[in-house]
Amino acid sequence: MPISLQIQWSSKSDAQDAHQRIVKIGGVRCDGARWQRTQGQAIKDIQRDIYAYWVHLPGRGKVEVLLAESRSGNQYIKTAGDGEDPTNLLALPERP
Repeated sequence: MPISLQIQWSSKSDAQDAHQRIVKIGGVRCDGARWQRTQGQAIKDIQRDIYAYWVHLPGRGKVEVLLAESRSGNQYIKTAGDGEDPTNLLALPERP
């Protein structure tokens, strides 16, 4: 069973392609330890069932982070309910 981690911030790029917009994600574990992963690491974590990532959205609560594939066949992460762009991850604050 994967470990559940809340994503609380994201580092972004200015890339136009959806799969390149999120560079890193991170947050704080329940024990107070800070964590961060590149998007590539997060993709592998989800594929290998190591971590289950989620974000808290006002009015929606806990929303799962899923794998998506761009039109050019590249994998990236986004939240359930997002369109092609990882809008909810892009709306998170930058790394503190």
